[in-house]
Amino acid sequence: MAKKPKTAQRVKFQLLVPVISTAHAPSAEDFDELSKLNMVAKYEHGGFVFIGTEKPQSVVWPEWMDPIVEWFQSAYPGENWLRFDSAGDEIDGLYLYDW
Repeated sequence: MAKKPKTAQRVKFQLLVPVISTAHAPSAEDFDELSKLNMVAKYEHGGFVFIGTEKPQSVVWPEWMDPIVEWFQSAYPGENWLRFDSAGDEIDGLYLYDW
């Protein structure tokens, strides 16, 4: 049986996940379409989207995602995941939809 550590140990690797508003998706249905790409981990108020550091040739994003992917890869080089949440930040320069 493993011993319990005497002090809390921090992990070596951390995940940076920016959180943007779900209002950057045209509708809930459009956001749901991303799950067909097998790149979404959904939850009640949004979801995590795997974007990656480069656009894979095999992935065809919905057109509304193109500016988001471009912004994400420019603002967070080397990161892979983006979180959409109903309480997330609204990003200047990206489209906002009212739904």
